[in-house]
Order: sequence, then C-alpha cells, then structure tokens
Amino acid sequence: AQGASGVRAETIDLLQGMLANDVIPVVPAQGSVGASGDLAPLSHMTAVMIGVGECFTPHGRFPAKVAFVSHGLEPVTLGAKEGLALLNGTQFSTAFALAGLFEAEVLYQSALVAGALSTDAAKGSDAPFDPRIHLLRKHRSQIETADALRNLMAGSAIRESHRVDDERVQDPYCLRCQPQVMGAALDV
Repeated sequence: AQGASGVRAETIDLLQGMLANDVIPVVPAQGSVGASGDLAPLSHMTAVMIGVGECFTPHGRFPAKVAFVSHGLEPVTLGAKEGLALLNGTQFSTAFALAGLFEAEVLYQSALVAGALSTDAAKGSDAPFDPRIHLLRKHRSQIETADALRNLMAGSAIRESHRVDDERVQDPYCLRCQPQVMGAALDV
C-alpha cells in the first residue's frame, strides 16, 4: 500500500460520525460472495455516505438524507479515487468471518461446560483428562482442552463421592475423548 488510493479525513470523519450516532447503512443480507471483494455490500454503505440509500438509526429505518439531517451529519462528495477505496475491499467478508470465529469460541466454551457437567452427571472420572496422557501427543489444543475440563470439574462433590471403590473400568467413550475431539475442533 502506497496511500495513493486512500480517502480524505472528512470521509473518515463522516464514518466516525455515523458510528457515533448509530446511523447504520441498510445492507442486504444476500448479494455478495466476496469472490472479487465486497462490492455489493460496500456500495450500500457508500451510498448512505453520499446521501442516498437507507440506514437504520435508533429511531428506525430512514432514507439517508433524513437520518443525516436529524443527526447533524453531512453527506460527503467523493473525491478522486475515494469511490474505489470505499468499494474495493473485503470488509464484509472479513467481518462475517470474525463473527463466525467469535461464535465458534462461544460454542467451544459452552461445549467445555456441557462436557464437564455431563462427565460429572454421569459420575465420570477426570482420569482421562490427566495432563500426562495429553502431553504424550504434544497437541497443544488437546492439552488445553483437557486442562480446561479438569479445572471445570475441580472440587466437584459428585466426583469426589465416587472416587474410591468405583467398579467401572472406564467411562463411556464420548466422555473420555472430549479433549481429543474438542481440541481438534479448537484448531479448526
């Protein structure tokens, strides 16, 4: 990047003003595959910036000009190369990928809690989560998952109640293999 296709400060100021006032461009949920950038969704964002199109505000959905007037914003007149700079990018694809990543992290954490609770409810052992087992494979995410499960189950009265004289040879596979499965999922 050489800065030859950048935008003026006033264009950035408008974007900041839109964000500060919760003036959010209406962008259709479908219409871009991100194959050669996010031209379709970025054009909806840019349309609002030049005073056309629609946007959401805290008070509802409005034409851009109406929303700008009520929030003290002025549409921008795009300068040389600004249209290209605003339309030629992958910001939406990147945002969707990040949203998926953040949701996956929440799901992973939820799966850890559900796994620990399931093991506890089934009066399962924490032996399959022993760090010595997982250190042998040297799979970092598997080690982290086993550690997290062990920590979640630490101090469990249920687990302590059956630690001695448990006649079972081993817990069901679905409980024992959680570090291997969830560790691999964490890497994806």
